[in-house]
Amino acid sequence: MSVFGTISTKIPGPVTLYRVDDQPTTLFNPLVPKEVQYRQRFFYSGQLNPGQHTIVLTNMQDDDEVNLDYFEVEPAPQTIGGN
Repeated sequence: MSVFGTISTKIPGPVTLYRVDDQPTTLFNPLVPKEVQYRQRFFYSGQLNPGQHTIVLTNMQDDDEVNLDYFEVEPAPQTIGGN
């Protein structure tokens, strides 16, 4: 699972924490660009087991917004088995 968003030229940038299920928390704290950057990956969970999952996103900047563009979920690779 990936989370994509916009990084504006506003200081500070979109400092966010991500957690999927019981995995460790991941911090996203980008450098502030000279130009607005759209569709930037804020988080990648790595491959998850099939089934339902919970993602928690925490905005670390009080009174500031986080602009999320989209979430991307990749299906688990299919296995070809034969017994």
